[in-house]
Amino acid sequence: MAATKTLNTRIQLKYDTFQNWSTNNPVLLAGEIAVVEVPTAQGSVSQVPAVLIKVGNGTKAFNDLAWGSALAADVYPWAKASTKPTYQATEIEGLEDFIAGEINDTNTQYQLVSLGDTSFKLQSREGTTGPWVDAQTIAITYTLTTGKTNGTVSFNGTEVAVAGLKSAAYTEASAYDPAGSASTAQSDAQSYADTQIGLAKTELIGTGSATSTTIKGAVQEANTYTDTQIASKIGAVYKPVGSVAFDDLPSTPSVAELGNVYNVTDAFTADARFVAGEQGKQYPAGTNVAVVQDGESYYFDALAGVVDLSNYATNDSVDSKVSTAIQALDKSDSAVEKQFVTAVSQTDGIISVTRAALQATDIPTIEQTQVNGLTTALASKADDSSLATIAKTGNVNDLVQGSGDWIVFNCGNSSTII
Repeated sequence: MAATKTLNTRIQLKYDTFQNWSTNNPVLLAGEIAVVEVPTAQGSVSQVPAVLIKVGNGTKAFNDLAWGSALAADVYPWAKASTKPTYQATEIEGLEDFIAGEINDTNTQYQLVSLGDTSFKLQSREGTTGPWVDAQTIAITYTLTTGKTNGTVSFNGTEVAVAGLKSAAYTEASAYDPAGSASTAQSDAQSYADTQIGLAKTELIGTGSATSTTIKGAVQEANTYTDTQIASKIGAVYKPVGSVAFDDLPSTPSVAELGNVYNVTDAFTADARFVAGEQGKQYPAGTNVAVVQDGESYYFDALAGVVDLSNYATNDSVDSKVSTAIQALDKSDSAVEKQFVTAVSQTDGIISVTRAALQATDIPTIEQTQVNGLTTALASKADDSSLATIAKTGNVNDLVQGSGDWIVFNCGNSSTII
């Protein structure tokens, strides 16, 4: 027969509130007991506070298990019925006296007394000969306002027709415009027509120099232009006339060349024929110059020329050269197992790494005092000689309990379910 060991133990069953059990709703093992604290009435549990139990069957969740119950030998079956029993009036002791004491008023009389056209008062008395006593005054309120419909008034919010009021209705003089003389009306009409003609003239020819007072005359004036106006219109449009040498440009720009654009084939320095801001400046071959007007005079105006970009690098060529330079510097490197970096060097921008395997001689000796906290940690370690036998063997038979020592088996609560 195997050896036995007697231990002093206490078993702490799963204990939690009804709210936690219902919320977590675990599935209890078969025979596992849930101890439930019910502080307030919950469904069929009305005798609170109470501590009840449910026993698991291994399949049902807590909310689906029945409460643990037992028959009370000293309680009559009718007292545990779901509905209250029925009694005869004669079976209830003192019922007749109680009812007689509650019903006392058997001869009170009431009457309403008028207090004029708008109020009454309620009076009461005991019996038929006693004095009348005022109980409450009741006031009646009337409102009379103007009705929304012509010929009516509003009495307590109700539209009421007033006899003869509709036939007496009239229209106020302010509802009509005052009469005016025929001459005033004619003058106003003429002024309005002149204003409209002026607006139509402006819409047709703008706000130019036409002086005619009729639309037809103003249009005819607008169709007549002076030479200066025509030159101004033409000067607003550039006209390419080809390529020329600088010396072949017109010696004196005039209205005849206004708007002409010349492409100068050789480099030049702007002279007095050019606008004031350009005189004395140098321009490359291929510069475009146009004839413009400044006041009453005509000048050359240097525009954009042709720029030779053949010696400039393109985006593609720059990207290619940069990419080539980066690739020349790109040297792959990766860690090597059980090796560490011993040196780093650089040649022509290329970085190289030298590695070597770790040797025992590479590891320096570290004193115990140089490791932060090590001495304190070692001092807190238990000495083998001070350990109990069970700490070394792990055999429960080596456990020794002193007087008052207990092992508590805590089964947890509603949230600690296996």
